[in-house]
Amino acid sequence: MISTHRDYVLEGKHHHAHFEINPAGELAVEIVEEKTRHRCELDQVSMSSDHGVAKLVGQQGSDDWQLELRANDAKELFSLIAKANEEYEILMRDLC
Repeated sequence: MISTHRDYVLEGKHHHAHFEINPAGELAVEIVEEKTRHRCELDQVSMSSDHGVAKLVGQQGSDDWQLELRANDAKELFSLIAKANEEYEILMRDLC
């Protein structure tokens, strides 16, 4: 199981964000300019879209965080999350 890494520019602030999708079920995000990190389980990530801007929302315990991405970047990210979830499910089935 290999983590997938992507870099995107956030909408609005134009900050750079590094995303790590871990096939064991975790998403990690580092916003480079702010030197902040967010983590959450893949099943705690949701997305909504409005006028070409996608809002990525994650739940980290009792804290929620939200980032705005370009719609195409969000589509790619959610595709990678779906693939990681699928790989995780296959692994769990193989272990049983």
